[in-house]
Amino acid sequence: MRANRLLYAVVSCLVLDVCLGYWPFDKNLFDEETAGRKLQELNAKAKEASVRFLGLGDWGAANVRQKTVAERMNVWAEKLDAQFVLGLGDNFYETGVMSAEDSQWTDTFEKVYNEQETLKKLDWWNVLGNHDWYGNATAQFRRDDLNLTANWILPNLWYNKVFYSTDKGVSGTQSSEADKFSVALVFTDSYIWDEPGYHPKSHVQLQLEFIEASLSMAARLADWIVVVGHYPMYSSGAHGDTQVLKAELLPLLQKYKVDMYTYGHDHHLELLRENIDGDVNDITYVLSGAGAKNKVPWHDHRLSRFKSHRAGFTAHVFTRDGATTQFVDGNGQVLHSFTQAKRTDRPCKVKEEGGECVLMTPDEVAQEKAKYPDLQAAMPTWKRPDIVYQPSAVFRWLLKHGVEFALIIVAFILICGFGGWGVHKFVLSRGPGPNHTLVSQSSQSSVGTQSDPAPLLGGDAHTHTQHSLSRFSSV
Repeated sequence: MRANRLLYAVVSCLVLDVCLGYWPFDKNLFDEETAGRKLQELNAKAKEASVRFLGLGDWGAANVRQKTVAERMNVWAEKLDAQFVLGLGDNFYETGVMSAEDSQWTDTFEKVYNEQETLKKLDWWNVLGNHDWYGNATAQFRRDDLNLTANWILPNLWYNKVFYSTDKGVSGTQSSEADKFSVALVFTDSYIWDEPGYHPKSHVQLQLEFIEASLSMAARLADWIVVVGHYPMYSSGAHGDTQVLKAELLPLLQKYKVDMYTYGHDHHLELLRENIDGDVNDITYVLSGAGAKNKVPWHDHRLSRFKSHRAGFTAHVFTRDGATTQFVDGNGQVLHSFTQAKRTDRPCKVKEEGGECVLMTPDEVAQEKAKYPDLQAAMPTWKRPDIVYQPSAVFRWLLKHGVEFALIIVAFILICGFGGWGVHKFVLSRGPGPNHTLVSQSSQSSVGTQSDPAPLLGGDAHTHTQHSLSRFSSV
């Protein structure tokens, strides 16, 4: 009877795990030969003048999945000679951090990524996610200001950064003038868009103006444009499309002919694109939200070209003529690879207010480059808005522990409902007595094995400091 109960408990936990969408790594899916060949293919592209980086979202859980993904990221970072990492939000679960000295910085970031030989040398350029806003979001700026973690970069809710191509093996050394090209990144805060009750409308407007000004300059002078956020533009996951972004951000991405928008929020990996042909001018949407939690996508999106429930990250190599994105899981398995050609409808310039971004002539491009020899210096600057938001202790407690209690209750119901040994039958057959304690302990033990299913290996006062400003000199 005890063996049956244990079997029912294990089955119940697996059913609950699948229903919630969480999925462990599958060791048997790892093909070292294939993974090595795929890495070599990307490595070959990286050997020419290129911009190379990794993308990771929803990573701040301090669990086995996160650590396993970090180990694989370290391998890719070393082989590609990556220049930086994009942190796509939800940096600290479940309720952000409370201060710049919060212990989660050590437990969730430094002990996971900065103990990896290559990752610890790379700067992490971050955005905030909704879970970061459930805590003290400003503490994540403060960490950057104080330089308490040297490779943690988050100067504002929205900002921009221009990277120039380097030759592989000599990171930090720009390519020759003839080979040099630029990738302009524009970082955004999705939460203030989608949660207007917590932020004044003026913040949303400030961000919109900053994004448009950044994209306008990048469209004229940058070879590639990547926009970074947390909420999806499109997604097959539980959260799905973010309607406010489609209404307000998407028109700007289309107007200025952006190459890529990358984000997290939904806990899976996905490539979405209107046209599957990488040679056609189009925006590529890269969802990388499986850095520590992974879920099965809920539906089939019409734009989805690839999706996977597996925990992992993305690796990107931009060359002068094309950009390749690989989706890599925590086993090091390359799940999908996609290459897009450089757009032929840029550089472009808006010549009249409200007009379209019109393709520039070679003479116009030369004039713009002569006028703005340093693209980073030409990009708009930012100031931090006034942010006064601190969730109550009760809200933080409910958010952090409410889900745990809900899972325990659901698991208990499922366990007691299997095999005809439900609570009502147990009470009727045995009545009250000391055996109740035994059943309760057994149930708690079963739930305990479920709660952490270890995956199988597979000018104002708010202006940021000079320390942050120094990072934005051209590289």
